[in-house]
Amino acid sequence: MKNKIYFLLILLQISCSNKSQNKFTFDKMPLDTTKWCATDTILIDLNQDKIKDVILVFDKYRGMVRPDDIQTLILFYLGKKDFKYSFISKAEKIIYSPYYKIIKKNNGFYIQQESMDDYKISQTFFKYENGFIVAYKEIIIQKIEKGIIDENTGEVITTSVKIDTISNQNINILADEYNFNRLIR
Repeated sequence: MKNKIYFLLILLQISCSNKSQNKFTFDKMPLDTTKWCATDTILIDLNQDKIKDVILVFDKYRGMVRPDDIQTLILFYLGKKDFKYSFISKAEKIIYSPYYKIIKKNNGFYIQQESMDDYKISQTFFKYENGFIVAYKEIIIQKIEKGIIDENTGEVITTSVKIDTISNQNINILADEYNFNRLIR
C-alpha cells in the first residue's frame, strides 16, 4: 500500500511541474493594462536560440476612442530560461484592419490583413534582426470575386475569379516605426 502511495505522489509531482503550470514573467509592460486587454499570445523562436519568444497582441480597448489611430497594440519579448521574457519593442501601427491574422513563417511571421471596402489583402513580413523586430517585405493583392445567389437558401456564395498582385516590395522598417497608413493610401 505504501508503494502505491509513493507512486501516486511521484506522479502528482511530475504533473505539477509540467510546463503548462508555469507562468510567463515579463520584465516590463509598456502599456496601461487597465485599458488594454491581451487577446492573443503567440509563441515563436524569433532569434533561433531554441527558446520560445512571445508576441503579445492587445486588441481590446476599454475606452470610448482608441488613442492615436491605434487599432491593435503588439508587444515583442525574447524568451529566457524559466519562462522569463525581456522586452524588445512595441508596435502600435502595424495592424489597420479588424480582419487580420498573425501567421508564423520559419523564424519570423507575417500579418495578413483584409481591407473592409476594396477587397485588398496586405501581407507584411517581419523578422528579428540585430536586436530589433524589422518589417522586411510588403505584398498587396486584390481579389476579384463573383457572387451567386443560391435560390434555395437565398445565401450569396462568393468565389474568387482573379487575384492580382498590386505591390510586392522589399522594405526595411523597424516595427515600432512602421505605420499602416502607408499601405491604405
